[in-house]
Amino acid sequence: MEFYGHAGGALNVDLDEKLANALDDPKKDGKEEEKKKSKLPWHRRLNRAVDKALTHPIVEAGKTAARFVPGVGIFMIGVDRLTKWKLTYSSNESLVAMLEKKMTDITVTYISLVELLPPAERRDDNPRLKIFARRADQVKKLVAFIQKAITDYNAKSEKEKLGMAEVIQSSFNALQKVLDELQRDIQLHLGIQSSAALHAQDRKLDNMVKVLVAQRSVLENQADKNEKLLSLMTRQIQANDHIAAAVAQLKDDLTPGYAKVANLEIRRVWWDFFRWPAAQPTNDFLSQMPQYFKMQRDPVALQMWTNMQRGVLLRVDDLGVEQDGLVTPFDLNEVFPYDPVYEISIGDWLIWKGLGWIFLAAEIERKLLPFRNKFIQCPTVVGKFITYLSDTLNALRKEHGYNATMHARLLDISVRIVSSALPAFSDRFQSFLEALTDAFDVIDGAYTDSTAAWFDVGTVQALVQSLSTMQWRLAAAAEDLGVTGTALWDADELQAWTTGEEELTQWAHALGNHYATTVWNAWNGTSALISPHALAAVQKLGGKTLKATYQYQPVVLRPLALSTAGNDAYAPVEAAARCATYNVCRAALATHGVTLYANCWMAVVEYCERGDLRAFLANRRNAHLPLASKIRIALQATAAVRFLHDHAKTPHRRLTSSHIYITDGITPKVGGLLPAPVDADVLRYRAPECLDGEAADALAAAAAAENGGTATASSSVDWHAGDVFSIAHILLEILRGAPPHAELTDAADVRRAVLDFAPGPVIDALPSSLPSDLTQLLRSALSADLIDRPTLAEFHDTLESIHVRLRQEAAPSGTAAAGVDAGEWFSDAPPAYGDAMTLGRSNTTGAGAAAVAASFANEDLAVLVARAAVPNEDLHEIEAELNKLATVTPRALLHLGDLYYFDHSARGFPHDFNRALTVYSSAVDAGDPLAAVGVADCHYFGHGGVAKSPGVARDLYAKAVAYADRHPDVTVTVAARAHAGLGDVMYDQGEYPTALEHYYRATELDPACKRAWARIGDSHLFGRGTSVDPDHARKCYRKAKGTRREVEGMIEYYRNRGEYAFANMYLNDQLLYYPDY
Repeated sequence: MEFYGHAGGALNVDLDEKLANALDDPKKDGKEEEKKKSKLPWHRRLNRAVDKALTHPIVEAGKTAARFVPGVGIFMIGVDRLTKWKLTYSSNESLVAMLEKKMTDITVTYISLVELLPPAERRDDNPRLKIFARRADQVKKLVAFIQKAITDYNAKSEKEKLGMAEVIQSSFNALQKVLDELQRDIQLHLGIQSSAALHAQDRKLDNMVKVLVAQRSVLENQADKNEKLLSLMTRQIQANDHIAAAVAQLKDDLTPGYAKVANLEIRRVWWDFFRWPAAQPTNDFLSQMPQYFKMQRDPVALQMWTNMQRGVLLRVDDLGVEQDGLVTPFDLNEVFPYDPVYEISIGDWLIWKGLGWIFLAAEIERKLLPFRNKFIQCPTVVGKFITYLSDTLNALRKEHGYNATMHARLLDISVRIVSSALPAFSDRFQSFLEALTDAFDVIDGAYTDSTAAWFDVGTVQALVQSLSTMQWRLAAAAEDLGVTGTALWDADELQAWTTGEEELTQWAHALGNHYATTVWNAWNGTSALISPHALAAVQKLGGKTLKATYQYQPVVLRPLALSTAGNDAYAPVEAAARCATYNVCRAALATHGVTLYANCWMAVVEYCERGDLRAFLANRRNAHLPLASKIRIALQATAAVRFLHDHAKTPHRRLTSSHIYITDGITPKVGGLLPAPVDADVLRYRAPECLDGEAADALAAAAAAENGGTATASSSVDWHAGDVFSIAHILLEILRGAPPHAELTDAADVRRAVLDFAPGPVIDALPSSLPSDLTQLLRSALSADLIDRPTLAEFHDTLESIHVRLRQEAAPSGTAAAGVDAGEWFSDAPPAYGDAMTLGRSNTTGAGAAAVAASFANEDLAVLVARAAVPNEDLHEIEAELNKLATVTPRALLHLGDLYYFDHSARGFPHDFNRALTVYSSAVDAGDPLAAVGVADCHYFGHGGVAKSPGVARDLYAKAVAYADRHPDVTVTVAARAHAGLGDVMYDQGEYPTALEHYYRATELDPACKRAWARIGDSHLFGRGTSVDPDHARKCYRKAKGTRREVEGMIEYYRNRGEYAFANMYLNDQLLYYPDY
């Protein structure tokens, strides 16, 4: 620390004044005037005492002071400890050195102040020493604590040292703060001194002036002698420099070569083992290296060197050493450069230079092996080439002694050597790697191209030719490395493989062209063929059906009844091609195209979240659907089949409940339009006259071909009337909950049951509350007599009138006669078929008309909700349309509130909790009890300007949960949100078992409910309501990834395990500072 005039400041000024007076200096008058103005303030006299103390070691200077003032000893001990830590504690050397300097300066000042005081005043309670006494106890405690912490730190394990280092660092910071405050107190308060001390100091200065005046004459006499001596010393220094340079040059000339090498390991090896002079032949170098590897206990490198000596593994020129030349320490340093950072030794470099190319080749082989299974479009040639490559590498490993031990050593070297300077291999090794790399680029490039489009014949031929060339290059490079006799492809094999791949490609393009020449491009505008490599995340869905991702959308792969490219396949292919036209009908299952996956032609169709209609009806949650909802499902399916009859001009032929799929919004999608085998499940829905329809069509087509004409399916079987019979069976299944002839599984038994079927007993067993016109419609549609059976248009119009009447009857009182709740209207989407839905609508007025309008508006609401989930959609446009729909259905306000409540900052909609709470409240007031979940979230988290009110939130959550349980067609995400919210309130109030029940119910409804998963993790981590299971807790937290609760949970998880370093990593996560919602 520095004071005014410290160490030669004010002391030197007063000394100059007294010298001027004694020597009659003309400047003394000005100095005398200054002396009169200032009577030596306290801080200047204190600094003189500091100068005196600085002339002695601190310990010697403090012995006397410590006897009178024990507090001085505390600071002396502090200096001693900090000096020791500066030399032994290496975690923060700069901070310890700075504290040691501060403590030394303060101790010197303290000792000087004590010596300056009269003996009678040298005590701890002296007013001038209080500033030190107040801090002495703090310094003593901090020094003792740091000493204990450092002692414990040295005895801890590496993991425990992480926490101890933070404690020591904070203690050093506290000591620094105390010393800084003490320095400020010294500067502020040590400015007053007594007159007795002033006179005593003046007398000391007078004596010093007398001594200096006496020495002046002596110094003047010695001035001439000093000048001569200085000249002599200058000449002596020049002579010493010249002699030192000559000695250094002579020493360099006499130093052997090994001593000049900067690489310490090479120099040590040279001296300890080889003891060579500056240069020796290479043969001596080769003969001495095994001795070095034995001394280093490096058996892998010794094996490498021994094989090289026998000529089995590699040659000397592979290491960069000339066989007939001379090797010096400098040459050896170039061949084996030692890296002290990554500890690359001579053995490491030798192994890498000798076998590193096999290690890299094995890495390329590992990348190529998956192409055997995933290269689907042209698998034969690619698989054969990868097999040839594996055989070649296996032969090279065997030839060069490449075993598991060598591979493990190379793996360790590769981690360290890549960070350093990676050495180049010799030409023969490099050529093999280049050929292998080019082959990988060819296969990987072909696979990348195939993800965008299907292969054509030219692409197949080019790929086969490229891989054939790569095979010859690899064979030549492997022969140079000692491997010969590997079987190469001959011309016949290449021709056979190429022909097979080309036939497969031509058949694929024939199928695709047939699609394009019929109707596909007219509606889709793209090729019918989908590359199997464009499908991602393929997994088994059930039976032979697969689920995958195509163009970032979930799709389903369904097998087709296509196997050959003959002319007999074109008829079913043409029927399958027409399915592209069905995409314009919203109630038909969309078809993206066809693909060849696992040697099977499969249709790529739309994925529906709730599965087929049969599985949907089997779910207990859907068993109590309102009658209006059941009629709506059948009506929409009928509309899709009617569209096929009127626009596609083709019947369905295979209509079953397994071919009708249900979306998340309970909207049916009619599928089963592509070629498929006729099994027992198809037969159970068929009319009696259609049981052998395919055989009759085939006979009619053959007869027409013989006569030179054409035949259609209607020439022998009325498939349109058969579709009416099938759709009536599906309607009956919706009402009963069981498919027709469910107890039969054999096709022959089902065929007999269809022929003997009588609809009367089955319809009579239905509930008596069903409308009479509905049961009459079923009797007529299931009649075996075609005259009594209605057309599909008549069936559709009658069913629509029944559906509209049910809604009109339920509208005035708010409760339908058949158990339809008024809230159900907001979740029922209207039939999808266009003009047919206008029947009977013109006479609908009053409350019934409002209810029907609300139900039809709900379809637009489902579309808006689906659009809002698409990242590229404009949320401002969706906001405007939701505001329009809010005048018809209050459910639109719930989704509008979600738009404000959740964070969509990237799309221009950040959190706006105030607006969200206002919209949620408006939805509840308008009669939507499900919107209570939004109001409850605001009260639970304290958003929207309201205080946190767990009691209010609990009542609102319970209201939303009760409504969701009574109405199973409520969106599962909203129902899961209500259960998770109610679980949060109960969890906070200590009702852990009940809270867990709601959390698990939320995850059952929506497996992606992160809010519930995080709380389940808390329960397992702390044992609340369940057993303690930290591993399961961690899995639950990972399912809540991307939320604030996940970050908080992972921090507690690692803290409980004592892994503070990992916990600190999560402390820097930005999600920790986001609002919980």
